[in-house]
Formats: sequence, structure tokens, C-alpha cells
Amino acid sequence: MVAGNHEFDFGQEVLKKSISEASFPVLGANVEGVGLLKPYVIKELDMIRIAIIGLTTEDTPVSTHPRNVYGLKFLPPADTVLNYLRELEDRADIVLVLSHIGYQTDRALAEQVKGIDVIVGGHSHTRVDKPTVVGKTIIVQAWEHGKVLGVLDLTLDNGKIVKAEGHLEEIRPETGKEDGDVLAVVQKYKEKVDESWASGWERQRWIWMVKM
Repeated sequence: MVAGNHEFDFGQEVLKKSISEASFPVLGANVEGVGLLKPYVIKELDMIRIAIIGLTTEDTPVSTHPRNVYGLKFLPPADTVLNYLRELEDRADIVLVLSHIGYQTDRALAEQVKGIDVIVGGHSHTRVDKPTVVGKTIIVQAWEHGKVLGVLDLTLDNGKIVKAEGHLEEIRPETGKEDGDVLAVVQKYKEKVDESWASGWERQRWIWMVKM
């Protein structure tokens, strides 16, 4: 996965703890100051070497509390990718950018940097029903909140992409009886939220009455 702006909302120590507990790599090539974030990984699939570079939005310092990103730097995506493309030139057949920078910024990145094969994006909650192609770069984004599953099928010839097809599959709950164990968990937290909301409303009502 790539770190997004909300991964920083609870502070750097919580982020580091979450990364250390994850059973998969967490990426952030343009983030300086969080040593546990990897700039990229290389996966091999049927003899095809796929480099995955992670990008985090430069807006993170203004979309979370400043104390959460104190001492960190969020570098420009285009400059970051250019640097790693040079490093990966002889090590990868396909370059995929896993981005949390927003759809329009993804498009700008594809226009500025040649050599990116695929951008799988996020952050802007954009519904991209069919892959967008900018130059030779394929851009996809699967909307928001787990409402759909993005599917991208790539056809390769001699390690190069010659065809790309994609679509979104709507995610629906299974019909039938609810799971009792899951329902109990949901209900427990719902009651906590309702209680918190009610007490907050009561405090606001009391303040309003005092002001009156």
C-alpha cells in the first residue's frame, strides 16, 4: 500500500507502529523522515519484473495537524519518480505508480514524466470507469470507500504492455441473514458513537442556554 494523508492523522509514532505491524510493504517514495516507508518494491510475475513506486500527496502538511508531520518533507511527485526511474531502468520491465495524489495530479504526472506504464491512483475519490490513457501511461482509480473493485487487465508482448482493459465492479453485501458476531461488534461501536454524540449535543445545548 501507499501511505496517504490520513495515515499521518494520529502522529508519526502511530504510523510507524502500524507499518511495523503490517505484513506487506508500505510505500512513500516522496516522503522524507519516515524510515520505515519504502520508496518502491519490485515484484516478479511470470518472469516480468514490475516496479511499484509509492507517492503521497504533497498536501499532507495542510490536510493534517502540523505536529503530525513535524520534521518531514513531502517532495514533488514528478521529480521523485524521475529519480527512481533512473535507478530502476535496468531492473524493471513495467513501472507502476501507486499514488495517493489525486486524479488531476496523476494526469499531470503522466504528462511530465515519460516511462510510467500504469498509475493506480487515489485521494481525489474519482470514479474512473474505464482506464484513462495520457501519452503511454494508463491511469485508473476506483472511486471511494470500498464501493467498487477496480479491475485492470494488461496484455503484454515481450514484457511490454500492448493492450489495457479495465472496469469497476460494484461491491454489494451478500443477501441473506446478517452475521451475528459482526453485528454485535457493529452494535457495540454504534452505541459508543451515539453516546458520544448525545453527550456532545447536551454540552452544546447547555452552552447555548447559558449564552441566552
